[in-house]
Amino acid sequence: MEHSIFQPLDGLPVIICKTCQHGVWPREIVRHLKDGAHGKTHQEAVQIQETVQRWEGIAMGPEGVVVPHQIDQAWPGLPTYPDGLLCRRDFPRCRYIGRSMYSMRNHWRTVHGWTRQGSRGRVTPAERTRQEAEVRRSYIVVHCQQIFPSRTGSHYVHVRGGETEPHIPVRTEQVDEAIAAVRQAVDEAQAQAPSGAGEDVRDANSWLRVTRWTQYLQDFTTPDDFTTLRALVETPLPDSDNPVEQRVRRIWEAMEGVVRKSQQTVQHTGQAIRVEAVRSEKGQTP
Repeated sequence: MEHSIFQPLDGLPVIICKTCQHGVWPREIVRHLKDGAHGKTHQEAVQIQETVQRWEGIAMGPEGVVVPHQIDQAWPGLPTYPDGLLCRRDFPRCRYIGRSMYSMRNHWRTVHGWTRQGSRGRVTPAERTRQEAEVRRSYIVVHCQQIFPSRTGSHYVHVRGGETEPHIPVRTEQVDEAIAAVRQAVDEAQAQAPSGAGEDVRDANSWLRVTRWTQYLQDFTTPDDFTTLRALVETPLPDSDNPVEQRVRRIWEAMEGVVRKSQQTVQHTGQAIRVEAVRSEKGQTP
């Protein structure tokens, strides 16, 4: 089935145009080649169409062809877009993918009957933040491909792998409350710690010591011990339909982001800033 213009698509009875990088039904080849970038004469187009229609296992039209909504590996010959927006308003039943917030909002309104706007009138900053967070929870960024540019089978297909959660804004008050809660927990731990325990939750590197890893991991002393420990940590599946697994994945990615940002902060701040940060801790001197 070698041809200079068309090639079969792996796994489907479909052909794609190498130049245009999208699918073409064999019975529409003449029209395709006479228009656009090809500019073939009618006679040339007819000859090519007759040749392709003799290929085995190729459907002449969309009848009976099911284009999937999700694949594990990208199809060669088709462009892959990293900006797909996968709807999660009715996941996993809804598999709609758009490539703009305009199309996604139109989908939410027409299919799910949902919009971000609440009651009319003045919107408070807190309500605006809540609405924006609800929007961000309603989709996930994915890689996608499209076989046909229009009509039957033209939906975007999710290429699994590389999914990212959109940033969800958090109100400043919530951050302040979280910091206050952590400080209170540290104070309580300090008050309850037995005297002479040899470990002060407020001494240098206090955030690390609050975790008490040195206490919990004191029995892990050999490389084999840490290999066993790593084996107990199972990465959440990125594409599981299980709601619990999805929530665990979000927590996993959020904590990974915190660690990465913390490392970047340490790497890009000067020594003087780090010394001052330690000095500002209650009762601490560098």
